[in-house]
Amino acid sequence: LRRAWRAFRTGLAFTLFGLGALAISLVALPLLQLTSRRPGGLQRRVQALIHHAFRLFAWYMTVTGLIRVTWVGRERLRERPILVVANHPTLIDVVLLVAAMPQADCIVKTAAERHLLLRRLVKGAGYIPNDRPDAIIIAGTESLRQGRSLLLFPVGTRSPSGRLGPFHRGAARIALRSGTDLVPVLITCSPPTLMKGQPWYDVP
Repeated sequence: LRRAWRAFRTGLAFTLFGLGALAISLVALPLLQLTSRRPGGLQRRVQALIHHAFRLFAWYMTVTGLIRVTWVGRERLRERPILVVANHPTLIDVVLLVAAMPQADCIVKTAAERHLLLRRLVKGAGYIPNDRPDAIIIAGTESLRQGRSLLLFPVGTRSPSGRLGPFHRGAARIALRSGTDLVPVLITCSPPTLMKGQPWYDVP
């Protein structure tokens, strides 16, 4: 019964995430588009909105007992500009990191750019799709040179459970070109949950 109750709460969290993304896309984003006049202003405001929405979602998962998060050196994520490079074991890594970063340009999977619920947010926030390597280097470097922070996962997708996937070289090239401080982030998850290939209802 405990496992079933936890699976139900996890499913509810996924549902709330989807409803939140829908509400932001259909209500909040059009309002921001109407009221943002300065160049780049829309991206900054959409990123701030996503930051606060992810903080709220992380709080919900914490108070409902779905996750317990321990941070070491979290204050580094509030500095700007920084290049944050992290491993990617679970589905909520992006949520937790963006919730901890007041501003973050993100390199995202092309699937997010095409996702029905997420594509307007991805475009509005100015996130960078990961399907064009040369464009990633140029856009990521320019982002950091403008004093913005950048978050990326060198493995490109979630790693297999208990292992680290092969790194792509984009993070190193962006760091060298921009001369920006690189902040490595190590994420561990115990017991394993929301791993690659693991169904959402397979809860610990």
